[in-house]
Amino acid sequence: MLWRCIQMSGTEQQKPLRSSVGSRGLAPPEAWGVTRTIDGSLRPKTVIDVGVGRGTMPLYQAFPDAYHVLIEPLSEFRPYVDEILTKYRGCWVQAASSSTAGKRTLYVEDQYREMSSFFKRADVPEGLREVQVDVVRVGDLVREREFCGPFVLKTDAEGSDLEVLEGAREILPETSLVICECRADGLFGGANIDSIVSFLFGCGFGISNLIEVRWEADGSLRWANVMFRNKGFN
Repeated sequence: MLWRCIQMSGTEQQKPLRSSVGSRGLAPPEAWGVTRTIDGSLRPKTVIDVGVGRGTMPLYQAFPDAYHVLIEPLSEFRPYVDEILTKYRGCWVQAASSSTAGKRTLYVEDQYREMSSFFKRADVPEGLREVQVDVVRVGDLVREREFCGPFVLKTDAEGSDLEVLEGAREILPETSLVICECRADGLFGGANIDSIVSFLFGCGFGISNLIEVRWEADGSLRWANVMFRNKGFN
């Protein structure tokens, strides 16, 4: 979870980020604002944020009138979730998300909780805490809670983003935008950027914008937060 969207405390600002190695490209605020003006049909009734962490404020600001479903399994992020819900209509679903509902082990590195993952990373051989978390399918959640489309879906699942998308397959025809973390570095052992792009292209989406990009020190791509637009909403 690498969206730095809520003001951090002085202590947190001093803590070096694992992803600070290499260079970073961040889209201007207009990259989010343009989503409101492309087409009136892009105005969602429900925004689904999978992997909330400290929050994705540009997403909420882009769609302030939508209902925001915040999917985040770790109670440590509750103060941030509570703050978001004082500003926007919505709810907190304390769970992770994947293609199959149930329970799974989440590997939590307490110094970098935003990088919690279902995958045990080789670059952190020690110090990972195992936490059993509830897991929901986005499609099931929408049906059970009767959330209304059109939807906007954002995923930041540290290697599990394709699993999240597969669990949301039935709502993708009603989803105007998907903003997804696409990894190229294989850090978490999950699906890479090629698999995610192929899946979403097969579901009728095309690349609309790049929200954030990280490169390694040698210039190779580490990951990108990619915005996909549903071509059926043209």
